Amino acid sequence: MCIQEPYKIGNTLAGLPKSLTVYTSGARRKRAAIVINNKHIDTITVTQLSDEDTVELKTKVGKATLLIASMYFDINDR
Repeated sequence: MCIQEPYKIGNTLAGLPKSLTVYTSGARRKRAAIVINNKHIDTITVTQLSDEDTVELKTKVGKATLLIASMYFDINDR
């Protein structure tokens, strides 16, 4: 699941069960996240392409490798 502008309490995303794996990046206000609900999916964060507004994951399921990206585009940054 890709999320833009997730609701946070402190520095953690709120409203999601702890059984889910949540990926975010950066130290400031996180405006993009990816949630994985299957522990058998092999996933790593592509840190070179991830920041507070972009989270990119390299995901391997069986023999397939996928890139998943969740991006937030600020209307004020043109």
